[in-house]
Amino acid sequence: MLTFRNTKLKEVEFDAYKVTFRRFTMEVETKSGNLKLRTMGMLYPNSFLYHALEQGDEKIVHWFCNGVYQFVTLITQDNGLVQDVHKAFAKYYKRMEKKAESIAKEITPDEDKLNEEVVKANIEVAKMTKAERKAHKEAIREVLTNEEE
Repeated sequence: MLTFRNTKLKEVEFDAYKVTFRRFTMEVETKSGNLKLRTMGMLYPNSFLYHALEQGDEKIVHWFCNGVYQFVTLITQDNGLVQDVHKAFAKYYKRMEKKAESIAKEITPDEDKLNEEVVKANIEVAKMTKAERKAHKEAIREVLTNEEE
């Protein structure tokens, strides 16, 4: 079984919550035991909240806990809230689509072709056996080392 060091960085307790910041995760748990949340791979939210805590601003972490708790507990109780959240997410995704379209328009055909070639090369490497990948990496390393000299 794979293990990794997810050492505890900091722990803070509020009236109703206990928040544990670890190296790779953040855990929010209610003292009543009716909610336990572990975030993984959420670098920005975890680091933002941890930084606020390091700066002595516990209000933001408490606000986050309250927001998550309210959302989780109320989303299953009120159909109007479900519809409001659905509309908000639809509006958000529509805004992101427009943003993605504008970014896509800025890409030149040469950049698109280069990106396509990179994807094809990555697919080819993924199809290789372990020994072939090792030889491929050595060949790339040798080329790069020779270019630097």
